Amino acid sequence: MGTVSASSINRAQYLGLDFDTSSDDLLSRLQVEFATQFNDFAVSSLGIMLLDLVAFSQDTLSFYLDRRASESYLATARTRGAVARLARQLGYKMGPAIASSLDLTVSISSAVPFSVTIPKGFQFLGPDEIIFEAAEPVTFPPSSTAPLNVPCYEGQTFTDQFVSDGTASQVFQLTRLPEGSFVVLGTVVVVVNGTTWSESEFLEFESSSQFEVGYNDDPPTIRFGDGVAGSIPSLGATIDVSYVGSRGLAGRVNKETVTDVVDTLVQSFTPIDLLVNNTSGSIGGDDPETLDSVKVNAPKVFKSRYVAVTREDYEALSGRYADPLFGRVSVAQAIAARSAAEDITLINYLNEINSLANSHVAPVQADVDAIQASLASITGDMATISTNLGSIVGLTSALAATDLPSALAGSRASKNLTQEITIDAGNIATAATAVQVLVNALPVAGTSQLTSGDKTQLLALIATILSEQSSIVTDTGTIASHATSGITILGAATDKVNQIGINTTSPGSYLYAIDQERISTNAQVTAAQTAATEIETLVVDISEAVGDQTDLVFAHVDSFLASDCKANLVVVPILSLNSSGFYAAPSTGLIKSLQAFLDARKEVTQTVSVTSGANSLVAAVLTVDIGVLSNYSQSVTETAVVTAVDGLLKNRSFGVSLYVSDVHKTVAKIAGVGYANVTIQGFINGVFVDSSLNDSQGNLIIGASKVVTKGTLTVTSTALAGTITS
Repeated sequence: MGTVSASSINRAQYLGLDFDTSSDDLLSRLQVEFATQFNDFAVSSLGIMLLDLVAFSQDTLSFYLDRRASESYLATARTRGAVARLARQLGYKMGPAIASSLDLTVSISSAVPFSVTIPKGFQFLGPDEIIFEAAEPVTFPPSSTAPLNVPCYEGQTFTDQFVSDGTASQVFQLTRLPEGSFVVLGTVVVVVNGTTWSESEFLEFESSSQFEVGYNDDPPTIRFGDGVAGSIPSLGATIDVSYVGSRGLAGRVNKETVTDVVDTLVQSFTPIDLLVNNTSGSIGGDDPETLDSVKVNAPKVFKSRYVAVTREDYEALSGRYADPLFGRVSVAQAIAARSAAEDITLINYLNEINSLANSHVAPVQADVDAIQASLASITGDMATISTNLGSIVGLTSALAATDLPSALAGSRASKNLTQEITIDAGNIATAATAVQVLVNALPVAGTSQLTSGDKTQLLALIATILSEQSSIVTDTGTIASHATSGITILGAATDKVNQIGINTTSPGSYLYAIDQERISTNAQVTAAQTAATEIETLVVDISEAVGDQTDLVFAHVDSFLASDCKANLVVVPILSLNSSGFYAAPSTGLIKSLQAFLDARKEVTQTVSVTSGANSLVAAVLTVDIGVLSNYSQSVTETAVVTAVDGLLKNRSFGVSLYVSDVHKTVAKIAGVGYANVTIQGFINGVFVDSSLNDSQGNLIIGASKVVTKGTLTVTSTALAGTITS
């Protein structure tokens, strides 16, 4: 028996089948085995050319052999076709695309005297030429312009027609889909010679009218049976196929973006002008299942045999579940609840109760604060009113006691004085008239008599006295008139002062009535302050009472969810994706749909509860500070960092913690990054989680029932002059 040298063993490098290795091995072989026959090792020689051709052929053959080998195993397959084929062998079908859906608010702009029907399949136009079709017909009554809801799905309906050749296992390709569109789950309708056939996930072993859809084939296909698993369409049979092509995830739209129609609606030969809008964004909508998802879920579903017994079964069936209307489950977890703390459904309900109770605490407290502030202001105003009321009492008292009586007495005295002056003026006039008569009777020109000039002068003086007396009479009459008027006015003022009142204790006056209102208002303010305090106390008590009852509920649930398995409860929290591709709360429709799916497959001894995993989300708040090397744009590098970290934060599994080193490695791979500093904090429901979630290295460590998603990401950069490397 011959011996094998160590060098011979070392030459058996079955994995070194690249061009350089093959070339080196061939050269070595030539030099050892054909040293005397071949010694021309120039690059341009014919022998080296032939050697290179053989090495190249071996390299190419090796590549294709490796590719065929890798495409033969689910873990290493890279193409959708290979993954779909391998998953099919495990009884797992790759998830197809799902169309998003929404309700459109549609009205007729101008009333028409006949009913108007929006037919099923009528197309509405959204942003970026996205088309939504009416999922069912909707009819407007005659002369109505009231808006109606029209349920719609994103996508277009296509039709193909084929003819059967009568052979077994016929496959037809659906080639009318536009680029970037997918056949939507549950929308394929096949009619063979006027009879509708039913879709099966896989062709079942019975001769029945069924077909299978290759959603992930390129192009998509319709497959019929061989007479054993599924019937064979008869020779020459007409096969009509209709299906909806959707953009999947790219077909989601925001609210108030679907506002037009593709083609004008015409009925009774009349164009109908429609007013269209979507008051909310679309829900659902997803691309075909990713290869990574298939590689994770297919072995689990194969192991479960589509029966939910173990935790792995529930996670496998839930994680790959999709509903044609409400979308796909992005991540799921199954928890065998043995305590109230593990019953996430219960926690979600209690959190909702607490949220409803606590949501009223802050508004009520704000209202109470506002009421108390208003009452304080009213109290201050009432104090001012009291002060002013006292001043009014003082003024009216002074008017009634002193000012008005004094003014009235003065007016009356003036009136009396004018009367006396009038009498005196009359007496003067009488005396002057008598003197005038006597003077007129006196003779003149005698030595003992008045001279003519003196008599004239004396008569003129008497005339002046009579004139002044007349003025006095006129003036005193005017003064008397004013005094009389003043007496009347002062009397009326006295009556009004008496009506206002001179104190707050005598009933019947305005001051008394005002003071009574002040006293009543003060009492009401005091009562309102007491009521506000009672409301504040009551709200706090209600909040505390809800918390106490929550504790009692936890204790009660713990009593029958204990490890003795009196209750076999499986809680399945699930999450969907938002329009940015990050985890979000699933719709109620998706929760109910999955609940029905699992109820049909669970063990009879188990109770399953599907719930939202939104309260399980830990939002990672990251701050990344980078140094950007010279010749690299800071803004471009920052954008690349955001994109890379976003990818790290998407599609994470329950219980997988987020480590600073993972973020650092992700950032450090980006061209232009010289250094990176990373900090992480965790938030649940918008509230910062205490530092107990962060270990000494700053990593975000979560429990098995939590899942990390993106909160916020802040990237800052500094320009570096050198060539520092991470």
